[in-house]
Amino acid sequence: MVVAEGETKKATRKLKVHEVRFFDPKPRAIQGLAYESKSYRLAVVKCTVDAQENIPAAYFVEIWNLRDFPCLEFKVTLAPEWRQSVEAICWRSSVLLFISGMHGQVLLVDVETSRLRGQAAAVSGPVWCLSLNPQKNRLAAGTEDGYISLFDVENEELVIYSGLLEPKGSRILSLSWHLTKPLLVSSGRGRVWLWDVDAMKLRTEMRPPKHGNIESSVSSVIFLRNGTVVSGDTTGATIFWDISHATPIASFKSRSGVLALAHSQSPDGISVFSAGIDSVISEMRLTNKQGSSSWVRSLPRYIHSHDVRALCRAGKFLVSGGQDSYLMFGNDVSIKQTIKIPPNTNSLTVAVARNLLHASTPFLLLQNSSKLEIWQLSSQQNSFSADNFRAVPFCQLLSLTFGKGNECITASAISPSGEWLVASSHRLTKAYRIVPSKAESLVKNAHDKVDIDLVPASKSTDIFALPVDSLTFSEEGRLVVADSSEVFHCKLKWIASGEHSASVVDKRNICSLFPDEKVRLLSSNGRFVAIVTSKNKVEVFDLEKSSGDVVMAQDDDEESAQQRRTSYRTILPSQSTSIVTALALSTHKQADLLLAYADGTVVTFNLHTLSYQRIVMEGGSEEAVKEVVAFTNCSVHEDLAVLHNWKAGVLLVKEGKMWKVKKELNYDEVENC
Repeated sequence: MVVAEGETKKATRKLKVHEVRFFDPKPRAIQGLAYESKSYRLAVVKCTVDAQENIPAAYFVEIWNLRDFPCLEFKVTLAPEWRQSVEAICWRSSVLLFISGMHGQVLLVDVETSRLRGQAAAVSGPVWCLSLNPQKNRLAAGTEDGYISLFDVENEELVIYSGLLEPKGSRILSLSWHLTKPLLVSSGRGRVWLWDVDAMKLRTEMRPPKHGNIESSVSSVIFLRNGTVVSGDTTGATIFWDISHATPIASFKSRSGVLALAHSQSPDGISVFSAGIDSVISEMRLTNKQGSSSWVRSLPRYIHSHDVRALCRAGKFLVSGGQDSYLMFGNDVSIKQTIKIPPNTNSLTVAVARNLLHASTPFLLLQNSSKLEIWQLSSQQNSFSADNFRAVPFCQLLSLTFGKGNECITASAISPSGEWLVASSHRLTKAYRIVPSKAESLVKNAHDKVDIDLVPASKSTDIFALPVDSLTFSEEGRLVVADSSEVFHCKLKWIASGEHSASVVDKRNICSLFPDEKVRLLSSNGRFVAIVTSKNKVEVFDLEKSSGDVVMAQDDDEESAQQRRTSYRTILPSQSTSIVTALALSTHKQADLLLAYADGTVVTFNLHTLSYQRIVMEGGSEEAVKEVVAFTNCSVHEDLAVLHNWKAGVLLVKEGKMWKVKKELNYDEVENC
């Protein structure tokens, strides 16, 4: 990890890079994928592993948008009882996602707000797979004891149990519906079953061949558009079945077990993809020669290093993931064009603050889903040089987890002065005051450890009683908070008398949110607050134009209060049909808002003149960025700005009233610019 810091001079500009070593966020293996074509959204299930017991410790659900280039749109926050196991996911609509697991409950979750919209219990224990029929009115859930629970989901707000298919003595591992008929295919230990759901009875049974005396487990099964059933089992066999006669049409053998199947249909024909333990992705195509059709295996793809546990056809991409934690977006034209997203790319948040005792060695706050760490810049004597690259390492001061380490940290922020740390989990929000471990007179160097003391909220306020979606501090140290119902700003005050506590003073509402809306991105510079909502709406609020405390007075009616709330709001017209992936506000004197979109568009909006400027990537930079992913991070310091993603970035410089690209940044070669 590197943190860029600009040094501004009239004659030259130098970019120093500080390197953070030994920070090791846990990689997350990819367990499941599901794609929703209308909204271009891809649901990704990831899990961390308990190092001591070598079992999954916690599951996470991410929502990626693939409309232009793959970028993370939402992180679904699940309650602890649901986060312990996510074995199956399935889309109900562009906003609603079915989730189930070892708890045996089928959950209907709003991915934009993480709210639970419906819930029902499956018959007989843990649920291993889910499948929604093409008409989107009937959901099937396969369970541990071999039952298939059926649910009526025609109403988006309800999940109603409607029937049960009798077990056949095996755990149900996979389910798939016929495109037009009420037929459901399921798989388990050594069998593939075809069900007539309307008649609620078994229609036929198919048996893959045994591997010696060992009966295989059919881990994945899919229904093709032409009515063919495809199964993949632990012996490495991918078998194409004729359901009319329950006989195999074709069979292909891999070196190890098949864990996942996917298929696609194009004008060129039907393709089936299989992958599993040997980390190879194989493709089988249906060819038509001289009036007869046959399945032929094409060249394999070697893009993973470990087991591939999930495959999904998502628009123009073949998406795959597994134990190596890399999310791969394959291309049909060339394997070389595969987009490879490293693990933890979007699960880490970084913030910089001033050291309370030594301004030359700032604090660095690092947040991932399970812990917070504060680092301190090391002395210049420990730096090293290589050509034009100079890296200054950080040293870790402390590590902090919520609860017993099993709570997911959803947001955090450190004040610019380095005095306050605020963090939120799925349950509540906590405030900490950063206090030096030694008296200032006893501190002799810049490396003395600092302690963090828990600062409980005072009883007079409930600001820390609920979880929040986004947090940030302004330049003046005001805390800006976005929760499920509103966006507000306030000051934190330390009360040293009696029990140490934090008091919230001068709390002011900025705006109220709709029930189906939440803040996805947040930035503040003291005067202005900019937000991007889950509906991809960009709004900016001028706090100097607000009429004081916006809480409605007793003599105000609702209409005048609403007008006062919105009198200082600016809703920006969209400059792209893509989602916003990053934003940042410059100083309130310059009043520039930088916006980056998923299609590679970068614009600035001046809040004084209310005018846009589109930043043109010179020298092929725009095309280079589009081949990777969009900019996902943005930061501004006076007349310098850095836009970057997990692989590269650009340095912007403001000359006069215009922002221009000064240099492309490559983390392998950082030099004077």
